[in-house]
Parts: sequence; C-alpha cells; structure tokens
Amino acid sequence: DAIEDVDREIAKLDFLMRSELREIPSWQRRVDLPDRSGWNELAGEVIRRIGDGEMDKVVLARRVSLAFPEPPDSIAILQQLKANSHSSFHFCFQPDRDSAFIGASPERLYRRDGNRLRTEAIAGTRLRGQTKIEDEMLACSLFSEAKERGEQQNVVDDIERSLAGLVLDMAWDPEPDILVLQRVQHLITRFRAVMPPFVGDADLLRAMHPTAAVAGTPPEKAMGI
Repeated sequence: DAIEDVDREIAKLDFLMRSELREIPSWQRRVDLPDRSGWNELAGEVIRRIGDGEMDKVVLARRVSLAFPEPPDSIAILQQLKANSHSSFHFCFQPDRDSAFIGASPERLYRRDGNRLRTEAIAGTRLRGQTKIEDEMLACSLFSEAKERGEQQNVVDDIERSLAGLVLDMAWDPEPDILVLQRVQHLITRFRAVMPPFVGDADLLRAMHPTAAVAGTPPEKAMGI
C-alpha cells in the first residue's frame, strides 16, 4: 500500500554526511541590501531611537545576493559551514532542487525532553584572542562592560517574560557564562523549566519566536525596523 511505498523510498535515502569537502564555485556578482551607506543610515536611526527610549535593542540584518556560474550544492555549503563553525547547530532544509534553507547558529530556541525544557540567552560579543591570555582578557571585558551585560540581560528578561505563563519551576543561572566559538565569544545564560501537560511546541514557538537575541526589544518595533 501507500505506506509501504513510502517506507521503501525512505529506505533508499542516504543520510550519511560525506567526510570530504565538496568544492563550491566562486561567486561572480554580489549585491548587498542595504549597501554600506544604507546600513550606516539605518544604524544611525536605531541609535537615535534607542537614545529616545523608543526601544532597547535592535538586531540589524542585511540581505546578500550572490550570483554563481552554476547552482551551488546545498550539502557542500553545509559541509563548509560545519567545518568552519563548531559548537553551532547546523541545518539544511531543501524542499526542492532549486531552493534550500541552510544555516549554522550558536543559538538554539529551545530543547524539550518530555516535559523538561532547556533554552539559553546568548548576547554580547567579543572576538577570540590570538593567545589563551588574550582570550581570557577579552572574555573579562564581556563581563565588565555595562553595554554587553545590558544587552545580554535584555535577552534574559525576554525569555523570562515569554515563558512566565507557560512553564513551571523556571530557573536560570544567576551569572552568565562564556560561550566560546571559533571566531567569537558570547555571554550565555542557561534556563531550565518544567512544562505542564497542556503546553506544547506550538505554544512555545508562538511565545518565544522571535527572541530578543535575533530581533530586539520590544520585538514588534525591532522587527519593524
């Protein structure tokens, strides 16, 4: 029957990631939206509106369009991302041959094991140092600078607000830790909670996304800009 046909097709799929890195063709044309002048103008507007108290945090973004001589292999791109972004969550959704959604992010919205929920607030950024001592000095500056601590606290407060009416026994680290990645390091605060039986993943997604870490606060105004 139809289910057996689907099972046979699934059995044919190869889920193994190949160890060799496939070559990605060099891009021929690049377009940034906004461009540098547009970015500077937008950043200036955000700084002004934050100064006026209209919003607390905005995560700006841009779209980069690259033209290739031939369609790049999505799995090859994912392999390159995995090779150059350890301690991240990698994904590739390819609904058809001509489109794919690929990423590597240190940020996980949440993890649920039964009724146990884990999430984290990640914000504040420093580069990695050339030596262990320089690394530690840069990490110390994350802890000591009011701007970075305030930015990270915004994310902590946003997660607390989002989950307050949905979970039980919510707790989080009293002080942030350092999340060390290949090129940068961030402040991270880990949350733990218990979910009641009537709360599901759809409820969590509606309440938590987009977080202050990827959009800003208040989220509606941040997304608008």
